[in-house]
Amino acid sequence: MQKSTTIIGVLEMLEDGFSYSDIRTRYSIGNSTITDIKKKFKTMDVTLKQLHSMTPKLIEQMFYPNAHPRKEAPLPDFEKVYKKLTDKNSRANLYFIWIDYKKLYPDSYQYTQFKHYFKQWLDENHLENNLRMAINRVPGEIIYIDWAGDTLDLVYTDVPGELQTAHFFTTTLGVSSCCFIMTFPNEQTPNFLQGTIEALNFYGGVPKILKPDNTKAASIKNTKDVLILNKVYEDLQDYYNTVIVPAPPLKPRAKSSVENNVKWIETHLLEKLKGRRFSSFSELNAEISIITDELNNREFSKGKGNRKELFDKYDKPALKPLPHESLKPYTYVIKTVPNNYHVEYDHHYYSVPYTYYKQEVTL
Repeated sequence: MQKSTTIIGVLEMLEDGFSYSDIRTRYSIGNSTITDIKKKFKTMDVTLKQLHSMTPKLIEQMFYPNAHPRKEAPLPDFEKVYKKLTDKNSRANLYFIWIDYKKLYPDSYQYTQFKHYFKQWLDENHLENNLRMAINRVPGEIIYIDWAGDTLDLVYTDVPGELQTAHFFTTTLGVSSCCFIMTFPNEQTPNFLQGTIEALNFYGGVPKILKPDNTKAASIKNTKDVLILNKVYEDLQDYYNTVIVPAPPLKPRAKSSVENNVKWIETHLLEKLKGRRFSSFSELNAEISIITDELNNREFSKGKGNRKELFDKYDKPALKPLPHESLKPYTYVIKTVPNNYHVEYDHHYYSVPYTYYKQEVTL
């Protein structure tokens, strides 16, 4: 059974002429599911516009009339669940509460359904705006990606006495918030791509979702209705078989985990590095790796382990394996073919068919 947002999204993409491959990538579903939604819609006497006016529950019942939730298992007391989530002395999240519930009722609701009914309860009791716990964290599901706002002049260039600015790329993962930090000379797309690749290698696996900040290095356009990824970042999505879902603009709560990590960088890491000088970014990143390792192994303020322990226990086993080789960073360049039918890039000339004369080609 698919959610109403997926059903409508698939139908909209089909109407706009997107391929099955595009739809699979966007919604992480198979060809058979896309075809099933398409066939069912054709048999219904409704338009896409009418579907938009219906409630999510009605849409799901129309497409999956036999998908009834298991009634033999009772739902938990959501008031107690809410109190546990909001208790300042508790580190529990909804996923771990569901695990305990599943132990009592093995044939009961899956996590997505469990989360759905809990959200319904929040809505009915007007409590959602008061809930600040990250209830959607699932082990190994999301890597959050961002640039830290602050920079430091730390790395010597070839010019004596001149310093390069270090920009801090950072990620956090899943339940553990295990963090990765790396510096680059700028925040352009090739470095954002390289940082993402290095982060995946650091975690030793691939999550279901990559959630970068709303940066042009990741997405060209990101609104409620339209998502256009940067081409090289879209290639990364395909290569690692993951889904890129940039955070909505001006919504820090959509990526609170990495925002907290950015605060830590600005408060602690930058203070340790101020006044120091490094001969290369490799040397700087080696030092940052040591400091980051200390953070990931630091005991939580209330005890009960550290980020590395939670990562090894929950996040790491849930990650998909990495490809045999890492993606090699690259970029796209648009060139107009001159009358000698050779396109120049980086002091090299590449031959193209004469029929492309005066046309734009992509390298």
